[in-house]
Amino acid sequence: PPPASAPASAPASVVQADNGESYRASAIIDKAFVTARMVEQLLARRRNNAPGSNDAAHHELLVDAQERLINLMLLAQLHIEASGCSANDVAKLQFIHKLLIGSAESLVRTAIEQVIRIGNSIISGQTGVPMNIGNILKAKMDHASLLASVVGGAEKLPEDIRSQLLMGENIVLQVNSISDQHLRLPHFDSARRLGAPA
Repeated sequence: PPPASAPASAPASVVQADNGESYRASAIIDKAFVTARMVEQLLARRRNNAPGSNDAAHHELLVDAQERLINLMLLAQLHIEASGCSANDVAKLQFIHKLLIGSAESLVRTAIEQVIRIGNSIISGQTGVPMNIGNILKAKMDHASLLASVVGGAEKLPEDIRSQLLMGENIVLQVNSISDQHLRLPHFDSARRLGAPA
């Protein structure tokens, strides 16, 4: 039978694996399963407006757990593609899959909104141009694209997130252009003060 598919679609059948690879994949999936349960509990606390569930510390804990879950499943995928997974892992993967999609979409949206917010403040002139900001925003967009791959690529995301992705990419291009001009201006002014030809 063919190897199990990416985390975005839970495996429909069990693939036999060699003992070493099966053990490594199972160990990673076990960690992902524990992390998925943590994400589920944190989301439930927020939905139920539990005390402290809307403060910054709870949000940071949730985002950290979501990112850890995605990283674990990306790692597990390497082992699953190489040698498959055991029967005991299938149910865990199906449970993780449900949380994974929601978490990936949430993190993609958060990352892009941050890029758009920071980028627009620079483009509008409300803030200055921090050093290396173009590369920083591009790295955030690259991370958003990696997260999107967890759900099967940008085409699997809701339409509003796909639109934000395109907007974010355009903003990064504009910020890079502004950043390049900003870096050149001091050298140009120094040359003029020294009497060098423009």
